[in-house]
Amino acid sequence: MNERIKQIRKSRGLKQREFGNRIGITTGSISNIEKGKRSPSEQTIMAICKEYKVNINWLKTGVGDMFLTDETEVVKQLVQKYSLSDFEESMLQIYIALPKDTRDSIMQFLQNISNIGISSILPQLD
Repeated sequence: MNERIKQIRKSRGLKQREFGNRIGITTGSISNIEKGKRSPSEQTIMAICKEYKVNINWLKTGVGDMFLTDETEVVKQLVQKYSLSDFEESMLQIYIALPKDTRDSIMQFLQNISNIGISSILPQLD
């Protein structure tokens, strides 16, 4: 992870002092993390991801894109705001990535199911 943190800093064109100041840690701490002498705390990891819009999965594992896309950022905000499960997050990401005509078809299907459900209940209300 130390090399990935250094990569983030360099990609933003920042010195260790500037990088650390923006996430609330000292130049010495950044230096030690980048050299592998110290592991970043979970708080530091979260601060880096939030401040620099870094994909936490990439930061921790090296898998995926370094930075979050706008779509990913929106999904992450929805996940936090509504306490969505991992499955719900996956479904949102998949849905957003679909072509518009496919999303429209899915919405039409769901609307049809909804209408069928409502009409089957309505006779019971009389």
